[in-house]
Amino acid sequence: MKRVASALFAFSLIASSAIAQTSIRPGERVQGVLDATDRTLADGSRYDCFTLLAAAGESVVITLKSSEFDAYLSITDGTDCTNPVALRTDDDSGGGSDAQIRMTLGPGAHSFRANAYRAGQGGRYELVIERR
Repeated sequence: MKRVASALFAFSLIASSAIAQTSIRPGERVQGVLDATDRTLADGSRYDCFTLLAAAGESVVITLKSSEFDAYLSITDGTDCTNPVALRTDDDSGGGSDAQIRMTLGPGAHSFRANAYRAGQGGRYELVIERR
């Protein structure tokens, strides 16, 4: 699903597997699916990669929810989702098996993975990014 929204404090999400840019404002929701066509990590887990563009000192809450797989989030500096140096990771802070990261970002691009915790897991998910 492609949605474009613009606002003074809007965050931009760029699906790295796609050419087009998708933007989201805090409070909006993105519906996605992890399936056999998605990229996988060395452990065999599937993921979608996004790049979050933030202003200096922007505080965010990123929540990944799924009733079909155990959600896992990781965020790194830059636009490379394969960067092995995570600024933060989370498995279950969103309640149940949902993942949530709360943090204040530096300026520029930060990549994060909407990830299944285990190899072969997949299904529908909802991704929410909010300003805190």
